[in-house]
Amino acid sequence: MMRPHGAYLCISLLFCTLLLPSYATRMHAEEGGQVYRMRFLPHDIAHSYFPTGDDYMIPVDGKTESLIERARGYESTGNNRQALRYYSMAYRRAATPAAAYIGFKQCTMEEQSGDATQCLKDLIENAPGFPLIDAVRFELSFRLFLQGRPAEALEYLSAIEQNEMGGAIIFTPSAYYLSGIILADDEDVAGALAFFAQAIESMNATGGEEYRDIYPGLYLEIAKSLIAVGSYDRAEDLLKGLFGTAPLLMEQSEALWYLGQVYAAQTQWDMAHAVYAVIVTQYAGTPFALQAQAELEGIDDDGYDTLAVQPVYDESLLTGRYVYGEDEAKKPDEAAAINGGYALQLGSFSSEGNAWKFVGQLQNLGYPAFLIQAQVEDVDYYRVRVGDYSTKEEARAVLDDLQDRGFSGFIIGDQ
Repeated sequence: MMRPHGAYLCISLLFCTLLLPSYATRMHAEEGGQVYRMRFLPHDIAHSYFPTGDDYMIPVDGKTESLIERARGYESTGNNRQALRYYSMAYRRAATPAAAYIGFKQCTMEEQSGDATQCLKDLIENAPGFPLIDAVRFELSFRLFLQGRPAEALEYLSAIEQNEMGGAIIFTPSAYYLSGIILADDEDVAGALAFFAQAIESMNATGGEEYRDIYPGLYLEIAKSLIAVGSYDRAEDLLKGLFGTAPLLMEQSEALWYLGQVYAAQTQWDMAHAVYAVIVTQYAGTPFALQAQAELEGIDDDGYDTLAVQPVYDESLLTGRYVYGEDEAKKPDEAAAINGGYALQLGSFSSEGNAWKFVGQLQNLGYPAFLIQAQVEDVDYYRVRVGDYSTKEEARAVLDDLQDRGFSGFIIGDQ
């Protein structure tokens, strides 16, 4: 993972994982009910690239070190107002490049959301070369979304994709993920599903393993969108798998809740009753238990069997390989495209123009790049690939060379 260079002073905080709400959060809050939070970023990125993370680091220089130490002391005791004061003093005295790192920290500690938003915007404008500029954009996008300013949020998320295009992919998968949440909140289900599909493809392109804890939450959002468009069979299969596979109890209980909604929408009251009963008895401590209890009270109890609700373990839900809606008849002939050998996939784009730009960049570097078109949920995607290679070892050698140049990708073919 890319990290800033130079000497650093680590800002040690209380344990904090960057947990961000799904679009369901605001709906639940309006109903006076539950708050469901979801993480968008891998652990190492959340803790290294964000000022709220345990490992966020600020370059050390003689003028700012003592001020940062005092700020840390106040922060460790929960006195954020005094901590902000000393971070602000350090920012005014800091030399480049320390100032931007301290400024990012300062922005996230502003008590008023409007002040924090403006601070982040100023940082983007005044420090365009800041190595963590996409972290700033992502933080700003999320805050704008919570403030009910989705169009602005989407602009900054799009800027992340453009900035990382053809280089190291760090925030682009999470930008797609949050873009999907924003569109789902705006009831643009088709757009949301398109972004979720892009998020999965880009996560897979980075290797996927670091997103293992994030995929289940992302698939939950996909299941909700499938329900919204009446794709109950697809949603049912996906939710059963999430019930048996998701590592967090909150995700398991939410999968069950929406599974109950699927059955209720189809008037399968026996199955809906069974699902809600499982939530009440096995997930009593989750926010969905009260809602499930209320649903049970509205369904006649004819002795429905809770054993009818069985978890299904599916490893693909932890690796991003689960296929929830791709039309196999519309998929390109992968084997024919690479002549029965091996190729490398380096990116997937919703914009054909952007995909061709990436192809041109790779070709200018001497790689045999080409484009493959695919459809997911009737949305066109353009996959950029390099190949073909007769052996997997040859493909691996080229991939290693590309990774040395800052690109990310994975091998496809007769594996």
